[in-house]
Amino acid sequence: MRVNSVAIVVVRALTALTGQVVQRPAGSQTGRAADLAVIEKLHHQEIAATMSRDPVALTELWTDDAIRFSTGQSVAVGKQAIRASHERWSGRQGVKSG
Repeated sequence: MRVNSVAIVVVRALTALTGQVVQRPAGSQTGRAADLAVIEKLHHQEIAATMSRDPVALTELWTDDAIRFSTGQSVAVGKQAIRASHERWSGRQGVKSG
């Protein structure tokens, strides 16, 4: 389960960066630091949303055109499908976060 969580965080971070990061010259340390700060912020938001089991907060981390791959589950295409998956997960009894 830990590997899946890490993969999801990386995909979310890359999705966020695609929409938020401006092209910078290769080797720009300022740009790299800013990119890492965005990834770290997104990571903390994902942890808080997961721990609270809040399907709305989890869904807001995704873009409208996101595609989520999860081991043992069908592919969720689009924000609505991802939210439905989050709602099913958060409603299950006995599922622990973290």
